Amino acid sequence: QVMKQLGGTDVDSEIGQCWLVLLTDGDDTCSRSSFEDARQILHKMNQELGSLNLLKIKIIGVKLDADAEKKMRMLAHAGGASVDYHNVQDEQGICTSFDEIAILIQRRTITTAGGRGGGGL
Repeated sequence: QVMKQLGGTDVDSEIGQCWLVLLTDGDDTCSRSSFEDARQILHKMNQELGSLNLLKIKIIGVKLDADAEKKMRMLAHAGGASVDYHNVQDEQGICTSFDEIAILIQRRTITTAGGRGGGGL
């Protein structure tokens, strides 16, 4: 139900894990939805999908001020174990975060392929 609200389709455990990466400077200039809307959606997604381990969200803040960092931490908390948040200070921090995501996806792919009897890579 949550995925349909977000413009997606029903989630099927056969599709594997989906990743959503949010890169932000924390400066909200033209959102159509409020911060509270986002927090509620993440909370609902965690309730409905969290135990399935199908969705992983990585929030990468870039040089966030204290107020923006507090909000990102609140979003991460609302999303539970499905959401990971880091505040980075420069381009290298962004690159490192994306490298970490790539490694996690590769591990998941190898584990899934091995678990289905398809061998591995």
